Amino acid sequence: MTITRITREHWLDARRETIGASDAAIILGRYPWQTPRQWYHRRLAPRLPDETSERQAIGHAAEPMLLDIASSREGWLLLDPASEQDQAQILSQLPTDRVGIVVESSTEDQLWIKYGKLSATIDGWAVIDGALHTVEVKTVGFHSKPKWRDDAGNPVIPPYVQDQMRHQLIVSGLSAGYAVALHGDFSVDVILYEIEETSEHLTRVLDMARRVKEQDEPTPTGADLADVLADSDLSDTPAELDDPDVVGLTMELANLDKRISRLNQEIKPLDQRRRELKAQIAVAVADLGGRAVCDGREWYVSETAARTVERAATRQLRSRKWKGGAL
Repeated sequence: MTITRITREHWLDARRETIGASDAAIILGRYPWQTPRQWYHRRLAPRLPDETSERQAIGHAAEPMLLDIASSREGWLLLDPASEQDQAQILSQLPTDRVGIVVESSTEDQLWIKYGKLSATIDGWAVIDGALHTVEVKTVGFHSKPKWRDDAGNPVIPPYVQDQMRHQLIVSGLSAGYAVALHGDFSVDVILYEIEETSEHLTRVLDMARRVKEQDEPTPTGADLADVLADSDLSDTPAELDDPDVVGLTMELANLDKRISRLNQEIKPLDQRRRELKAQIAVAVADLGGRAVCDGREWYVSETAARTVERAATRQLRSRKWKGGAL
């Protein structure tokens, strides 16, 4: 199997030509925060700039640590998708009709798998009893933990994460994977997911891919009611709101949205620089044993965080471009 390399910007455009694992969870209608119809309209709209929220950045930064915790607990052999040797080992166990693409990043390369119109980026790859498994890492908010429990209080994978993992297994041609979830109370779940019947998944996902290509809008369902109201699809001709008070409020709202947009553009580089500075301080404090005082301010890096920083220094700081999360 041939491995090609592309830049992250190229990947952001190329992945819009496929249905990814997170896309599948929305299309199948069980994703709590977005409906299939909303996804359809966003996919047809021009791509927005690549913006990573601080919460997303923290989640990405936590992935190596959580993979290490799970592998130590379960006795896995982890493969590093940023390593050319491990890339070859991963792809050697996938079906030959899959395409492996390395997405180059300033922090850490990713391995993107394509299978026709489907694709997936896998958080981790683990060898267990000689068999390759996918690993999906999730950082779960404190109030979302009940979604990861059954009625008896046992750990379970929520339906929308099952949809995502099923898609990853279809794309990779594997039969099982693990979900690793870090909860707001700092507990960590490691849960096996084995692929089940896939015909409905493929039918609905590929139908949505066809609709996007042909710009054939999906029929709204009960889950899309908010979309219907927002898009004024209840009538062929939208009603005209000409009340002076409403017009004034609408103009004020539009001006406020513009101001917020401008402020967000100003804040983004400042926030990026803030995270870079904290990452550099984290490296320096870790080198000094994990605790230091500077200009009257005490900095502390836990032992676990120090190990993560140390690994980042050896694996990700080769180009001195590593961008970490909060201390």
